[in-house]
Amino acid sequence: SNIVLRNMHGIKENEHIILAVANAWTANKGLNFVYRLSNDLRTNEKIVIVGVNDRQYKNCKNKYGGRIIPIKRTSSIEEMVSWYQEAGVYINPTLEDTFPTTNIEALACGTPVVTFETGGSTEAIGEGCGMIVPKGNYEQLELAIRDVLKCGKKNFSNLCRYKALEYDKEKKFAEYVRVMEENR
Repeated sequence: SNIVLRNMHGIKENEHIILAVANAWTANKGLNFVYRLSNDLRTNEKIVIVGVNDRQYKNCKNKYGGRIIPIKRTSSIEEMVSWYQEAGVYINPTLEDTFPTTNIEALACGTPVVTFETGGSTEAIGEGCGMIVPKGNYEQLELAIRDVLKCGKKNFSNLCRYKALEYDKEKKFAEYVRVMEENR
């Protein structure tokens, strides 16, 4: 467990991290689902949302006191890898997407993915790599997150990593991230 990362952001070692990442957060990327989820968190859960702008950062800090930990865009591959590795589940509540690389990045770090049945967002989610829920269905999204956290990340990790390898057996995770950084 990455104690330094957790301490920097006031996340206790026994708290589950629900991670959400986007280059730019909009309603279509599922920002409102992230906000809504924060109101239904258990006491041992935190949402970390990466890629927020200044206004969203302030909003998270002011309105969702400590339940959502906002992180502005990071160009640090190491930091991104740490967040993916530290998360118990990666959520991608996107309402429109072609083929989000963040899903593969999460899988490459052994983190199961919960996503809506949206465009290409489901393609990378193999059997035992997370859960796909009906597009826009908040209740199902929350249930799927609970199921994954209850099951425990270690029960998904190997399958997740194996699935991520399908997308490019020669390349390492850092190269996926580099491509993502260049396309920002």
